[in-house]
Amino acid sequence: MLNKHSYGELYFGVRNDGTPMGMDISEKTLRDVSQAITNHIELQIYPEIKQVFIEEKACIHIEFTGEETPYYAFGRAYVRIADEDRVLSPAELESYILKRNIGRKTWDSDLSEKTIDDIDEDTLKKYLERANRAKRIDFVYTTKEDTLRRLNLIEGNKLKNAAYVLFGKLSMLEVQMAIFAGTERLTFNDIKKESGNVIALVEVTEKYIRNNIHWRVVLDGSVQRKEIPEVPIEAIREALVNSYCHRLYTSSQNNEVTIYSDRVEIYNPGTFPDGLTP
Repeated sequence: MLNKHSYGELYFGVRNDGTPMGMDISEKTLRDVSQAITNHIELQIYPEIKQVFIEEKACIHIEFTGEETPYYAFGRAYVRIADEDRVLSPAELESYILKRNIGRKTWDSDLSEKTIDDIDEDTLKKYLERANRAKRIDFVYTTKEDTLRRLNLIEGNKLKNAAYVLFGKLSMLEVQMAIFAGTERLTFNDIKKESGNVIALVEVTEKYIRNNIHWRVVLDGSVQRKEIPEVPIEAIREALVNSYCHRLYTSSQNNEVTIYSDRVEIYNPGTFPDGLTP
């Protein structure tokens, strides 16, 4: 009901046809209902829960409102259609979340205390050249200031947070990388830490994983050597980029890359956005 109307009323002790049946109600009953709502509905709502009498039958009446759709019950988002609760599709969920976030200011769009002088020009140039080759950006590099303004990453002489974490000379970001001998964090073969901007750290961590996972060699009919990684490099790169796209940049924790004998783990501080669960 919240996801459909942002408002709803619910009665306990009443049949579907509206006939009051009544029920035994105590302070504990009302408290249990309140706790169930608090424990199992996300985002948090604050309903009015009270005992009412309908045709002299004791019933519970719950009235609730909420504009922060989508809401989740037991980890899933539903919408009320007629007399059934239907799970929202991924497309519907995306629509709700986009609608909710329209007009909201995010951390990456906030202004930092950094200026154009704090941008690494070579990193910015290489980024734009790759974007040009991929046909994602249709203008060529001119100057740092002009490029950042076209990318909407600067206001006045102040960089937005996104500009600095992407292209900064001395970024606040660090990544910790480690290799463990087995399947648990017991005996490690290597551990190191690197710092830099997002662009640099994605390259560093991808190279680290490339160099430390297993590869098998296949010889085709022409006796040419073909090396195949145990984890596709495209998947590694996508996961690394996503780990920086979705990390919580206000957290003091670092991104982590951990290589075990049977898997690679990529960690970033933060949670799933807007109440989503894996």
